[in-house]
Amino acid sequence: MICWIRHARDTELNLVRDSWIGSYRRVSWASRVPAEIYDAGMRAMIDRTLEHAGVLVAESRGVVLGWACYDDSRLHYVYVKNRWRRLGIAKALVRGAPRVARWWLPGPWDDFARATGISYERPSERGGWR
Repeated sequence: MICWIRHARDTELNLVRDSWIGSYRRVSWASRVPAEIYDAGMRAMIDRTLEHAGVLVAESRGVVLGWACYDDSRLHYVYVKNRWRRLGIAKALVRGAPRVARWWLPGPWDDFARATGISYERPSERGGWR
C-alpha cells in the first residue's frame, strides 16, 4: 500500500478532534470523568493545542488513515484508524514530523488532569508508558 504523508487540511481537523477525543476516552482515568466534563475539557485542550501545533496526515487514495499532532517541543498524539494499524503508518507519521525534543512534557493535559481531579500514569524514565 502506498501512503502519502502531508499536512492536514482545515477540513480534516474535525476528524482529528473526534478521533483524539474518542480514542483517549478509552484511557483508564477518562472513564472516571463525567462525559460532559471530559468532552468539553478535551475539546478545549485539543483546540488550544491546534492553535500552535502542526498536524500531519497519512493518506491513501483520498482516505485519511491516521494523523500526528506535534509542535517544536513535543509529539502530542499519534492516531491510526484500527483497520490500518500495524502497517508502519504511525512510524511514517512520526518520521515526517520535525524532530521533537521529547515524547512527553508537562503541558495543558496536566492542567486538565488537575482541573478534573483525575490522575493518569506518566511515562517511565525509560521512555515507555506503564
